[in-house]
Amino acid sequence: MPSAKQYSDPLTRNDIGLLVLRVAVGVTLCWDGLSVVFASEQFAQLGSASSASADLAARVLAGTYSIGGALLVAGMLTPLGGGAVLGSMLYAATLAYSVRHDLFQSGTAVQFPLVLAAAAIAIILIGPGRISVDGRFGREEWPNAVSSVLVVAGFGAAIAAWVLVKGTNPFS
Repeated sequence: MPSAKQYSDPLTRNDIGLLVLRVAVGVTLCWDGLSVVFASEQFAQLGSASSASADLAARVLAGTYSIGGALLVAGMLTPLGGGAVLGSMLYAATLAYSVRHDLFQSGTAVQFPLVLAAAAIAIILIGPGRISVDGRFGREEWPNAVSSVLVVAGFGAAIAAWVLVKGTNPFS
């Protein structure tokens, strides 16, 4: 349990800024993810038309970033939530890029997931701040090794999801 002195200090701009960032990213992803999971046809674009399990894969992806977003909003197990968001958003950006093979023509379909992925990396590396469930239990910052491994795991998860869903190399 954290000491009482730890919470007698006034909140800093960093704590408030991290709260705003976590909540903005988390609510955006929860809202979008839940609408994709429960939509009738919207989720099909996340999967592969040639795969029999595309619907399931798309729902799992949307569920993953919804859960990751919820973890970010609460600030609970923040690096895990950030890793889920990072992997999901990198997959979404790669998928959008693969449709046009041109970064500039892909527009916001690539840019927005990349911005969310960058925000997830920042949250993983900086930590949730004191205004969070993690902060309440003395985890305003996670160990460097945990943060670094989860950033790498986020990239690995995006590659693994691509290979599982599309069956091809995402770099080809």
